[in-house]
Amino acid sequence: MQMGIMIRQLGLITLVIFGGTFLMRYLRAGEVLADQLIGAGVGLALVVIGTLVQRIQHAKRG
Repeated sequence: MQMGIMIRQLGLITLVIFGGTFLMRYLRAGEVLADQLIGAGVGLALVVIGTLVQRIQHAKRG
């Protein structure tokens, strides 16, 4: 499996878990938890990095 796809999938899983938990806590109780926000940010960064890596690998191939 390509590295870019793996990074992007890991980022999506992280974003769904931490972002979903953050969103539920915010909507239910109005709490903004830093650890959930940081986790969602890391997930988003991994999605962006995975997409860039995949585009660079695709450009090198052809």
